[in-house]
Order: sequence, then structure tokens, then C-alpha cells
Amino acid sequence: FDQGDPEATYLVNHREMWFVPFVNPDGYIENEQSPSKPVIRKNRRPTCRDKYKSGVDINRNFAVAWKSGQFPACDEEYQGTAPFSEPETKALKSICDRNSFKSAMNFHAFGSMLTHPYNW
Repeated sequence: FDQGDPEATYLVNHREMWFVPFVNPDGYIENEQSPSKPVIRKNRRPTCRDKYKSGVDINRNFAVAWKSGQFPACDEEYQGTAPFSEPETKALKSICDRNSFKSAMNFHAFGSMLTHPYNW
């Protein structure tokens, strides 16, 4: 990159960048191990009897627009028991609380789509 765009080189050399490749490792691993099964988008926390319906939708486990009891525990969009009740969202919140990020960029891919906040 040093022989490329000088502005891009300056930004890379003078900025601190953080990357979180994915926020839902449970869902990622489940999909990697079972490609023929339905696509898992929730974490694997046991929330109901059906293994493939169980879990918390990490996207809905943040404090923004969180509503108690909005979806039942087996629903595809179950938000969890409270904002940041899941280890995945707690970890991301902790990173943000410990740093003074000036900006953030979020790409969310599911179902062959690229979605952006706010998608509720």
C-alpha cells in the first residue's frame, strides 16, 4: 500500500483501526458445520426445545429499540431477557465502553443480503 494512494497510506499509518470479523461465533460455527441445515442467525443459547429455533438474535440484544417480551423465546427474532444479556453483545459493548471511537462502520450480511443499521 505504500506505493498506492498517498492519502490512503497516510490514513492507514496514522489511524488505529479495530476489526470485529463477526459478532456471532456460535451461529458462524453452526453454519460451517451444518451447511445443509437451515441457516442459523441466532446464538446457540438454549431458549426453547427445538435446537434450530433456540437462541438469541444478537442484532436485537442491544439497548437501542429493545422491548421486553416483543418476541417469544423460539421466535427467529427473540431479543433475549434484557439488553446486553448475551456474552457476544456484552463483549462488543465492553470494547466500545473502553475506547473513544470516533466512528464505526457496520456491515451485516445474512441471507445473501447486506443490511445496515437500523434494520428492525
